[in-house]
Amino acid sequence: MTPPVIIIKRPFSVEPLSGAMLPDGIFNSAIREQLISVYIVNNSGMDIESLWVRTKSTSDYTIIAPHQFFFRRGLKRGAATLVQWLADFSAASPGKRTLVLEFGGQSRDQEEKAHYWDGFASARIFIASTHFNVVTRTYTCDVPEGSLSIRFENSEQSPPISIFNGDTHVQLPSTQFPQRFSCALSCQPGFELTLPFEDPWWKVVAWIIAAVAGIGAFLEAAKGHGAAKVGIGGHGHDNPADYEWCVPEPLALGMPSTPAGLLSTIANAAILVGMSDAADPWERGRQNANLSTGEVPISEHIDVEIIYPHEMCAGAAFEVGINWRYTSSLSSGRTTLLDVNETVRNEHAVSWTLDAPKQILQNEPIFIKARAIRPDGSIFRSDELYGFAIFTTPGSARSFRVPLLDDGIGLDTYESDGWFTAGGLIEEFLGKYGPFEPVGEWTIQCFAQDVNDADAKMPPKIAATHIGGVPLIAPFIASRTNGSSCTAAEIIKVIVKKFF
Repeated sequence: MTPPVIIIKRPFSVEPLSGAMLPDGIFNSAIREQLISVYIVNNSGMDIESLWVRTKSTSDYTIIAPHQFFFRRGLKRGAATLVQWLADFSAASPGKRTLVLEFGGQSRDQEEKAHYWDGFASARIFIASTHFNVVTRTYTCDVPEGSLSIRFENSEQSPPISIFNGDTHVQLPSTQFPQRFSCALSCQPGFELTLPFEDPWWKVVAWIIAAVAGIGAFLEAAKGHGAAKVGIGGHGHDNPADYEWCVPEPLALGMPSTPAGLLSTIANAAILVGMSDAADPWERGRQNANLSTGEVPISEHIDVEIIYPHEMCAGAAFEVGINWRYTSSLSSGRTTLLDVNETVRNEHAVSWTLDAPKQILQNEPIFIKARAIRPDGSIFRSDELYGFAIFTTPGSARSFRVPLLDDGIGLDTYESDGWFTAGGLIEEFLGKYGPFEPVGEWTIQCFAQDVNDADAKMPPKIAATHIGGVPLIAPFIASRTNGSSCTAAEIIKVIVKKFF
């Protein structure tokens, strides 16, 4: 029997406070609370009228909430929708794991005959573990195949953000833009030429370390309760330069941890861009070594310098300059060296169309529709994007995130048509996020990342070129403005009027 519900894309981790997907969707025990995020697909060949989905805690994570989802409005045939569970990963150990979902529901065929079913769907997830050595000021990320250690020698940065949380003033730390750092890779015996999780390049692990270091610093400071949520030490990087980068307005989106976290996501993605998708420095260094049969690297070291552009706009084809030196000691006693100085263009470029009503009545739904087009003209659809819209009420009194989905449910008119929709009734938003004054000018901005589309059957070095979690649109542009405010990206404005 064909399973009625399946998982096609690898489930991914989302950090709850910022709402951003972790690099390549890989879970990390250093961030204790994460959202297990899964796109489920209706594979039944019929429209599903109702559906429930649940999962259980394991030895690696504890489900916090919710334990079960109900889709009372069903799911169209072939459509995909997002489910998320908040979970505690502090006890997780590095490795590949299997996420198992249990589901049940009802479909109706063309003859209006009801079909009741239940079952299980599963998919692999990747878990890494990152920790900080306060003596050596080195971050180390452990994966099953080995460990990558990074010492950040210098970073550019944006100014810290000072906010009032209702009781006291809290200062969120500077956003770090890693500029110079050194990496040391130590592989487990027998895994010297393998990739982490047999999937991404080692550069993704470097990206993970930079992201976890930045997120950890924000979570420790935000609202004064970060120590209970972060299992990693360290606060940014060594010897920061003056404030060269812009700072997001702390209350521009109504939730300071969101803009700070998203700016950090954009900053750290430059590591991914600079080290190239086709082959990263480790792969190129190994190719240059021209290894003989049986010869493997015993130790590999890379020194990196990143030259940032004047600005980085998520989804734009900006260029990152990079200088790196790869050195390795081989099992034969040989040593190898490769120096590279190059400029790399962001391959994760898209063009966007955003659409929303210019004016609505208070009793009408407020929404936005977004479509992303790749340079080759193809359109992102269904489970290929993760994102949300940030709705800010008149006078910036409240701000909240609403998922962008292409699932044909609710305000999303058609499933899998490439138009991702976020929105709802203002009355419902008042009940969930109020009180606030609904009449006046609302603003809507979007954030989205691509979802890793590698097939589990792909050879590792092919799968490695498929990377998820890269920002494709963001509420603002990261730019060198010597500490002044970041330039806002496209802002959609909707006027809400009284209905009488």
